[in-house]
Amino acid sequence: MWGIVRQHRGYVGVRNTEPRGARFEILLPGEPTVAVSELPRAASAARSRGVVLLVEDDDAVRRVIRAALETRGYAVTEACNAEESRRALEGGLVPDLVVLDVVLPGTSGSAYFGELVASFPTVRCVFVSGYEEERTVAQYLGPRVAYLAKPFSFTDLHEAIGRTKDTMSDLWPLD
Repeated sequence: MWGIVRQHRGYVGVRNTEPRGARFEILLPGEPTVAVSELPRAASAARSRGVVLLVEDDDAVRRVIRAALETRGYAVTEACNAEESRRALEGGLVPDLVVLDVVLPGTSGSAYFGELVASFPTVRCVFVSGYEEERTVAQYLGPRVAYLAKPFSFTDLHEAIGRTKDTMSDLWPLD
């Protein structure tokens, strides 16, 4: 199964559902993918539910999160660290939502989020972490900020996005 999924540029997610066992989610692309940076900004935004800036230093995790977001119609720009993210923002990217790893090379996710909010006061954020780091981002948690512990399923990710929805526009339906 894994080989077939990988051949089709897909991803497999797994979630422990004790005591029942494990839940596997297979994600396959529905159409050929084009890098968001290659699409004109207007065309990308017109076809999407919103613009997401994904900042995650683990390549495999970043690919899976991006695929999960794109299958739900989000336009995703990814970065492996805060510096790469800053370059995307300097290039004109205006994110509606940031999916941000709590632990980043050279800075913390919470420190970088503070920087983002200074430039984009209404930006929404889902912090993700493989460590018990929620306490480091607790000051930001609220109607537009959620925390999600790794590992998580695609459903968990979309539910976390929903928790940022309290003051969001209709760009973020969860259907």
